[in-house]
Amino acid sequence: MTEEEKRKERYEEFRKKCKDMSQNVVNTILSKIPDDVIEHLGNSKKEILLAIKSMIDEEIKRTEDDVQKAKEAKVKS
Repeated sequence: MTEEEKRKERYEEFRKKCKDMSQNVVNTILSKIPDDVIEHLGNSKKEILLAIKSMIDEEIKRTEDDVQKAKEAKVKS
């Protein structure tokens, strides 16, 4: 095994340990949070995402309207 391969292997092992450790921290924190708080936070995130989706949908509609107006203006010319 070359030095480069050894270095990559050590790096991957380190990365896996860091990922496992961070997941353990998250799990420990989550285990301390009451279920109703977790549900409330999840619902809040969902509401934010729905609001963003609504803004995107409206912008798509405006874009479609602008395209239609441009086509109509082209036909009138």
